[in-house]
Amino acid sequence: MKARTALILAPPIATFYTIGVMANFLPLYARSLGASYAIVGLLSTAFFASSTPASLILGRMADRLGGVRVILSASMLANAAVLYLMAVTREASLLALLRLVQGVALSATIPLSMVAAAGDLGVHGSVGATGVLSGVGFTLGGVAGGFLSASLGYGGAFISAAIVSLASAFLALGYSSSINAPRVPGGWISDLREIPLMLWFMYAALFVRQLGASGVFAVLPVYMKEHLGAPDQAVGTILSLNPLAQAFFIYALSRLKAASMLLYSAGLSLTGLVFIGYIAAPTYLWVAPVQVLLGLAWSLIDVAGYVLIMHHASSRVKYTATSMFNTVFNAAWIIGAFLGGVFTDMYGAAAWMMLATLLAFLGGGMVLLTPKGNCS
Repeated sequence: MKARTALILAPPIATFYTIGVMANFLPLYARSLGASYAIVGLLSTAFFASSTPASLILGRMADRLGGVRVILSASMLANAAVLYLMAVTREASLLALLRLVQGVALSATIPLSMVAAAGDLGVHGSVGATGVLSGVGFTLGGVAGGFLSASLGYGGAFISAAIVSLASAFLALGYSSSINAPRVPGGWISDLREIPLMLWFMYAALFVRQLGASGVFAVLPVYMKEHLGAPDQAVGTILSLNPLAQAFFIYALSRLKAASMLLYSAGLSLTGLVFIGYIAAPTYLWVAPVQVLLGLAWSLIDVAGYVLIMHHASSRVKYTATSMFNTVFNAAWIIGAFLGGVFTDMYGAAAWMMLATLLAFLGGGMVLLTPKGNCS
């Protein structure tokens, strides 16, 4: 791997270190401030409400104007500032506002880094490297966040993520590549029309899966602590088995050069089995093997999805099409995380998990409806 490629892959590590901390401990921090399940869900909704349009806008900026390193560096600096403010605030309402800013900051770091690195590593190498490093970052964020939360409080975990983001901002600024030359501006409609029909089927299926999954993941740390009796260290460590498994499975799948709609469908459907595992878990320790299964499910979605996008989208809209994957994912969170929180307050987490299971299987089935000739 070239030195410049390592620089552009620093933001994915920082992004998922942050996500590892936020996903596992922001809900617990909010609950410690007296927030309800609905407010916990709103924290996720706020993040994805801003990241949904921002991902597509930043992706299109990269296609039209270049300047990937500047976009990534600014994103990481903004994230570091947000994390510091989260560490010192004691108001749940302010957390929601900060999550809006954080959503913009982290909205496009993964697709921009991935497409840029493909110039040196190739499509499969870039998807594999980005996925592995993201999994490592998520794992470190979850595990380190658990121990820092126990010893220094939740603010200590947030500060550690701010430091990692700050370092990645300076590393990304040192990246240079000729593939990001400015392009001639064009219209939104013409750009979106260049995205193949098969990719729109992929986006739709992901939306359905994530509509249910977001509500599950938004409250899962609280579910483990309050219903299964897990201490903070166990929450962070067990939930981090998912990204750790992702790092292994994504590496293996990228080496096999696996990319097909069938694999993508399998990943969506396997998510339903994960939710059944959460419901059936008698203690928090039983969640551990379920997280490994979740790692496999998402790895299938991630590798097959991104490789298919980068192979089938034209070079003129490659950043846009890749960012659209994130945009659809985030849009589902806006609805699913909030509805999941409200639904859980009313009927319990297990009821929402059952609904999420049905949606995961539905998403997996939708992919199989992709028109023949558009599937590979």
